[in-house]
Amino acid sequence: MTRDIQDRLRTFGVPVWVKRLALTMDQVERYTPPPNPTKRTDSRAKEYVAAYGLSSWELDALEPTVIATLIENAVGALRDETAWAMQKDAEHNHRATLDGAATNWTDVTQTLRRVGVIKRPLLSPQEAGARGGRGHKASDNVPGFMRGNSRAYLLALLERDHQALYEQVVARQMSAYQAAVQAGIRRPHGRSSAGPAVGTGL
Repeated sequence: MTRDIQDRLRTFGVPVWVKRLALTMDQVERYTPPPNPTKRTDSRAKEYVAAYGLSSWELDALEPTVIATLIENAVGALRDETAWAMQKDAEHNHRATLDGAATNWTDVTQTLRRVGVIKRPLLSPQEAGARGGRGHKASDNVPGFMRGNSRAYLLALLERDHQALYEQVVARQMSAYQAAVQAGIRRPHGRSSAGPAVGTGL
């Protein structure tokens, strides 16, 4: 199989080296996966039986943790650890930035408005109604990335019209969806006009 994969890729002009990580006879002897009878009708059966006997083994018979360890060790042996560590640090810093933005969302939106990324403030329901829409539906409320049912859009609405609920969301006492339901901005999941809510939300 290893040689077959390599030959097929080279047929398409892909110069690769395929290293077989599993399954090997050493691994069979070490991990003792359950055997299967060799398929005697296979064109390769005669050569296989001569080399390994009448039993065969499937890669899937190894424990997933064993397979994961084999892959991690093989990749780790080829990986540039310095470049890997730098990328992990960058990922950590990016995640910290996003967490900080979520925690200080009010300051973030105010800054975005000040520098012009958010160019139009949220309209009041009355102002939006005069333009032909409800306060949380009017197309002129906010730029496209903050319209609809996104968490950022719901937070902006809650901050404007329902400060107490907004503060509970910021304090992680409830989700933005739950607060939006309480504020009447969203309907509970599973609710229809003929019956009560049947879902609990996000």
